[in-house]
Amino acid sequence: MNVHLIRKASVYVAGQAFRKARRNERGEMELRVNRGFRAGSYLALLLGISVLLMQLFMEANAEDAALLWLVGLLSTTLFAFLSVTLTFMKVVVSEQLLYTHRWYGVKMMKLSEITEVGYSRFFGGRFILKSAEKRVYVPVDLVGTVELIEQLQEQLGQELCAQAEVFLQQRKLQLMGLGWKST
Repeated sequence: MNVHLIRKASVYVAGQAFRKARRNERGEMELRVNRGFRAGSYLALLLGISVLLMQLFMEANAEDAALLWLVGLLSTTLFAFLSVTLTFMKVVVSEQLLYTHRWYGVKMMKLSEITEVGYSRFFGGRFILKSAEKRVYVPVDLVGTVELIEQLQEQLGQELCAQAEVFLQQRKLQLMGLGWKST
């Protein structure tokens, strides 16, 4: 039973890139973190806040109270940062431009200027879009990432996107080994 649940959860988490991307009102592709992940981060934040509030009404000795406050504040701070990060993280792709939105700002890159599409395992995996002047990082597990790579292959050619394609094929094989059915 537990193995089956773990497989389902693994397929769900790792399969987000293969889902279709949403479109905004201008018809641009929007790659975002899954709503379930964002909702989970909000719930964890609320849980951390509620633990801090509960500590106000609990009677504990001074050492335990200090430790509970420290753990409560650290976890609440961590989940607050995670919630903000996941809320503002998105990639918007039009026919000519790519915008990456993060909590600290927005980066823009013309698709025609991209000279290489690479892959890095850091931070859970991300595609690195390089031009002569900048680099843009696109997390692998955003909903619709495969659509972005397919669009880049059409516009830039297969050879520029070779590393990304190899990763996506490996991810697809891993998911199929866990029981995922390709759509």
